[in-house]
Amino acid sequence: MNNQEIEALKKENEKKQIMLNYQGVDRYATFQEHKKNIDSAPAIKTYASKFPALEYMTQGFIKKTLWVVSALPGTGKTTFLRTLNIHFSDQGVNCLWLSYEEGAENFIAKFPKIPLGGMPLEHLSRNIQWIEDKIIEAKMKDNCEIVFIDHLHYIIPPNTGMNTSMLIGEVARALVQYAQKHDVLIFLVAHTSIIKSERTPTFSDIRDSSLIAAEASGIIILYRKMNDGIMEKETTISLQKNRRKGDVGSFKCLYQNGLLMEITDSASEKPLPDF
Repeated sequence: MNNQEIEALKKENEKKQIMLNYQGVDRYATFQEHKKNIDSAPAIKTYASKFPALEYMTQGFIKKTLWVVSALPGTGKTTFLRTLNIHFSDQGVNCLWLSYEEGAENFIAKFPKIPLGGMPLEHLSRNIQWIEDKIIEAKMKDNCEIVFIDHLHYIIPPNTGMNTSMLIGEVARALVQYAQKHDVLIFLVAHTSIIKSERTPTFSDIRDSSLIAAEASGIIILYRKMNDGIMEKETTISLQKNRRKGDVGSFKCLYQNGLLMEITDSASEKPLPDF
C-alpha cells in the first residue's frame, strides 16, 4: 500500500469516527427513538372542517400541508373554501386570502358574515415570491394560520420556456415548501378540465395536472351532475387523496345562505364510497 492509499484510508477512518459520534438534528435514529420523540411531542393542532364526512376521513386538517381543491368553473369550489373559512373563523383562526378573480368588495359581500382574516388591498403580483411575502406579512400582522389561493393558473410564471405541467409542478413544490417553512396550511384552487362523460371527475382531470397530485397532501374534487342539460342542485365533494390518514370518499352538499351544508344521513356520517 503506497502513501496515497494509506492517507485515503486514514481519512476514511476519520470520517467514520466522526459519523459514529455525530449528534446533529439529521442524525440516524432508530424507529424506537422516533416513536419516543413522537409520543413526547405536543399534540398536533388540527382545524375542523365541520363537514361530518370530511372530518371522518381527515380527522381535521393540519399545518405544513398543501391541499388542492378542484372543480369546473361555477361548481362551488370558492363557496366551499368560503365555508371552510367561516368554520375556521368560528374556531378563532385567521385566514389569508389571495383571490385573483375578485376585488375585496365583491369578495366580502359573498360571505354571510365577515370571518377572521384578510387579503391584500391590491394583488399586485403573481410572482411566487410575492405570495411568500404575503404569507409572512399576514402571519406577522394577524397570526394567519391558513392560506387560500384562488387560483393556480394566475400564479404560473409566464415565458420561462418550460411546459405548463412542469411549471405547475414547480409552483406546487414551492407552495409545499412555504407551508412547511412558515407553519401554515395552504388550500390551492385549480380548475378541472371539461370532461365529456357523466363519470365522476378525478384528480387526473385537473387541468395541466401531471405533477400536482404528487406534491399535494390532499386533493378534493367538487362536481355537480347534469340531468337533461340541467345541473343538479346537489354538489358532491369527493376527497380523492389523503396523505395523512389515507381515507377517501364522497359526500353531498346543498347551497344554503351563501355556504355549502352537508346532507347528512341520520344513521351514519361515513362518506359514500362512490368513486
